Amino acid sequence: MPAESNWFLWALMSAVFAALTAIFAKVGLDGVDSDLATLVRTMVIIVVLAAFVYFTGKWSNPLALSPKTLAFLLLSGLATGASWVCYFRALMDRHRHGGGRCSGAGIQALAGIVGVAPHQAR
Repeated sequence: MPAESNWFLWALMSAVFAALTAIFAKVGLDGVDSDLATLVRTMVIIVVLAAFVYFTGKWSNPLALSPKTLAFLLLSGLATGASWVCYFRALMDRHRHGGGRCSGAGIQALAGIVGVAPHQAR
């Protein structure tokens, strides 16, 4: 199967991992500050991705990227961080205020509805 046709597999894996994120977050957030949980999660992601990039030989100097690319990557990172903070706070707030276990999948679906639609594969 050519690399161009693997998009569906990657999309499916993304959905599976997003669902696992919601499940693990709901189970693991009892009694934990949502901001601290986001920090711990971010540290795990940094370590795993740094190892992945290094061991696959894809490491290069990020400061060698064009200013435009760096600016948009920084904006994307800020938006991702804001999304995570809001996601965890929504889970905690719903749980604390009598909503019972909140559906992380429901929050993600709502985020997908108001978010930008993905580009179609060419």
